Amino acid sequence: MRYALCILLLGLIGAGCSPSAVDNKPMAKSTPPTNSSPALPPVNLDTPKPIDAAKISLADAKKAFDDGAAVFVDVRSAESFNSERVKGALNIGIGDMDANLSKLPKDKKIVVYCSCGAEHSSLAWVAKANQKGINNAYALIGGTAAWMDAGYPAEKQKPAQ
Repeated sequence: MRYALCILLLGLIGAGCSPSAVDNKPMAKSTPPTNSSPALPPVNLDTPKPIDAAKISLADAKKAFDDGAAVFVDVRSAESFNSERVKGALNIGIGDMDANLSKLPKDKKIVVYCSCGAEHSSLAWVAKANQKGINNAYALIGGTAAWMDAGYPAEKQKPAQ
């Protein structure tokens, strides 16, 4: 959440502070410093382009889970997956997708989740799946935290004693 707010804030600062945004005139080119200190590199305030991929709400994902109409794919590290996950989820990172295509159903929703509430990793996974002709994959809005916070079915590693 903080990351998304920072990106939004940087975008607003970049758009609102440039002279061209205020008076619609092109910005003048800056001149290099006249003293002997080295010039600082230019600052790029462009925000990353959002990934265009399908998302699924927590409520719709839970309904698909309850109906047996979805397979959940956890794209986090094996360590995170082993610590806690949606009950019955598969652990298939984006780099492991090709080797695991046969595990992905064609007749069910594929609900993909990561630990980032902004769905960065899961959206990237869904976009790559779409490029491979898999069009039944959806990024879970809110990721792992949303599922766990709702108290939905999960598997957790028992602490070592």
